[in-house]
Amino acid sequence: MLKHPSLAFVCLLLFFATDAFAVGTFIPALARVDVAHDLKRDMVYITEGDSVLRYQIGTGTFLPPFVLGGSLQAWTSPLTGTRLQ
Repeated sequence: MLKHPSLAFVCLLLFFATDAFAVGTFIPALARVDVAHDLKRDMVYITEGDSVLRYQIGTGTFLPPFVLGGSLQAWTSPLTGTRLQ
């Protein structure tokens, strides 16, 4: 019987390890503060500085941002009755 079965398990994992990969889309918004996904409109809203960036998932493109001024901190979905702060 093994004294350290967890060590044997780790060794097996390392033996059978393959390259890791990620599934998804990287959205370039380097100064983002918060992100909200709008499933109904196929849109991702990203607060960045004084603007709300709008990324359309289906086309993989940004639409013109909403420039609101100030320093936006958090975004919550309007569908839940909460607001942008």
